[in-house]
Amino acid sequence: MSLQFGIKEVANFSLFNYITGAPILYTDYAMSFDLDAKGTRIDLRGGQGNYQLMGFDHTKVVSCKVKVPLVDFNMLAVLTGRPINTGSVQAPQRDLLYTVTGNTITLTQTPVAGTLQIYLSANSGNRDLGVLQTLGSASVANQYSIVGNVVTLNAASAPVGQAIICYYDFMTLATANRITLSASDFPAYVRMTGDGLMTDEITTAITPIKFNIFKAKVQPTWTITLESTKPTELDLAFDLYVVPDTTNNGLLTYFTMTEIIAAVTSTVAPAVTQVAPGTGSHLGSTPISVYGSGFTGGSAAVKINNIACTAVNVNSDGEIVCLTGATTAGTYAVIVTTTNGSSSATITAANQFIYV
Repeated sequence: MSLQFGIKEVANFSLFNYITGAPILYTDYAMSFDLDAKGTRIDLRGGQGNYQLMGFDHTKVVSCKVKVPLVDFNMLAVLTGRPINTGSVQAPQRDLLYTVTGNTITLTQTPVAGTLQIYLSANSGNRDLGVLQTLGSASVANQYSIVGNVVTLNAASAPVGQAIICYYDFMTLATANRITLSASDFPAYVRMTGDGLMTDEITTAITPIKFNIFKAKVQPTWTITLESTKPTELDLAFDLYVVPDTTNNGLLTYFTMTEIIAAVTSTVAPAVTQVAPGTGSHLGSTPISVYGSGFTGGSAAVKINNIACTAVNVNSDGEIVCLTGATTAGTYAVIVTTTNGSSSATITAANQFIYV
């Protein structure tokens, strides 16, 4: 191997909670990944012409910038400094509907009591609001009655075909995810790890490189732009901070980048610590990444509910990618087997996969 190499591919990376070490997310779809180091130099000058004699360096600043084309709820949680809230929440809704026989309309959701506002459209379905309809009896002009999500309007005020604009709140399903940007929460510290590929100039061999950013914090200034002509892209900028590197005599370190020259062969039984994504169709063929250790023991296989996954590829001792097989809906343990044994068959939050 030479010391000269080319790098073309973007890096894949993972984020971990800095305090607990728990994984937050894995990204294998970044558009760009930049590591940037800056410092300040003060020149010592003198002599006739005030020429440079020496330079003193100080105030090193290191950052990492990432551009991703997919908006990940876990990434938004990192940006806002608040965890994802999953559950039924009150959400806003606007409907444009037209009365049918019986002078009724059917709202797309069931409104929360006291939130429904109904207007006749002022111009046959455009944006302008007309006369407000009030809750009461449909036999009275400009009044309506409601049962569930079915609204009955007055026949004279809202004849068949009348455009109706409705504003209201409704309760989402219990599986809804919500991100909150509060006034008092800010991003937390994370650890970043990842991998890329480099090509040796002499041998042309493609070799993995691993990087480890020990401590980082995403900058609290960010923008999400929704456009009509291009997909939304998320730009993230992380500030890096030093920590003592225990593998290098406690040297204060921002990050390390390591060339993986030889393949690692594990001698221990596999262990699964994360499955991403954690859910998929019971029909199978869901691409998943399995994380853990001991995957390079040889003859690696992955099974879920005793159904073998296909297209198994061992990316490293800690990562396997594959396609799920078809089975019945339910929650099962992802089991990795090598020549050294199998991972635990007990279902846990770390090794479970949910077929829906």
